[in-house]
Amino acid sequence: MSGDQFLISVLTHFEVLWGYRTANLGSSHYEEFLDRLHVEVAPLLDEDAMLAASKRPAKGKLVDALIAATVARYDANIWTKDRDFTQFLSEEKMTIL
Repeated sequence: MSGDQFLISVLTHFEVLWGYRTANLGSSHYEEFLDRLHVEVAPLLDEDAMLAASKRPAKGKLVDALIAATVARYDANIWTKDRDFTQFLSEEKMTIL
């Protein structure tokens, strides 16, 4: 991954789209934002599932564990408001917003 490449986990992408749909809003502004910044949607792979499962997350943290595994696979950093990611990633890999 190049230093100027932006990714979003397919799970986060789903959560954002789901939020728009449940609010009965169009997602065109979000999709245009992704296009303008050249954000790619990072797929979820079997190896992500295996790594996430090895972390033994609580039932309420399954999605976070999968997102963190994707971050680890890309050796990327995550920008989040959720401090709970510290149970899956080192703090050097996190920017808390």
